[in-house]
Amino acid sequence: MSNASIPNSEVNSENQLTSEHFDELKEALEVLYIIANISGRIQFAQKWEAPAAYVLGADLIRYDQEGADDKEHRAELEREAEERRLSLLEFMDAIEERSVEKGALQINFVREKVEKMGRDLALCVYGRQIVDKFIEPPPEPLQIETEDEAVKDSEGSQETEIVSESSEMVSDPVSEPFDVKPIDMSLPDERVRPIEISPPAGAPSPEPAPEAASVQVAAPVQETSLAEQPALSQGEQSAQKSVSMKFVSSKDRKEEDDSS
Repeated sequence: MSNASIPNSEVNSENQLTSEHFDELKEALEVLYIIANISGRIQFAQKWEAPAAYVLGADLIRYDQEGADDKEHRAELEREAEERRLSLLEFMDAIEERSVEKGALQINFVREKVEKMGRDLALCVYGRQIVDKFIEPPPEPLQIETEDEAVKDSEGSQETEIVSESSEMVSDPVSEPFDVKPIDMSLPDERVRPIEISPPAGAPSPEPAPEAASVQVAAPVQETSLAEQPALSQGEQSAQKSVSMKFVSSKDRKEEDDSS
């Protein structure tokens, strides 16, 4: 009896007796008809490579793929394969009763069965943790790096270095600017002189330009009419009258003195 009938909540994957493919393989063996059933054997071998190699055997599988000239030999191989199929089914039906006693794993019995089946078939029957105890897993294949992968890795490392250098350049503090004084680009007056161009020999001398007639423009006299003058207050008018009166009286007096 397999542990598939046990609820999932009670099954510990580390202590699981049978493989996760146990029930599926058992069902495939039950429906497999070997005698004179080439197509059935081929389908079984395509889906279950390790169990087919154990049950059918290499010679019968080759006959199914390439054809057989010796019909009697093929019939004999079919009978032997049928016996192995029934024997494996019988073992799988009683695997739990024969492999475990009072909750303890029967080490000697399980080791014998695992070693006889081989690692690949045993992984289809027993749990992986049990198979690993008796047949160690093969070492993992070394990953050989191809030339293209090596070039990609080198390019990736170079890009990483460039990015890191750029980040370092950005993170550096900016130094203070230099104190640059303005440069005087003006030339001294003594160096700036008009260029004298002498006429070629034999050329007539240019006539002097007529002097510009001086024009005297008299500044316009601004005339202000009495209407435009601002109005005077009474005090200013009286003061003006008094000044005018004094001026007239002194003039008259002077004329009188002269006449006398």
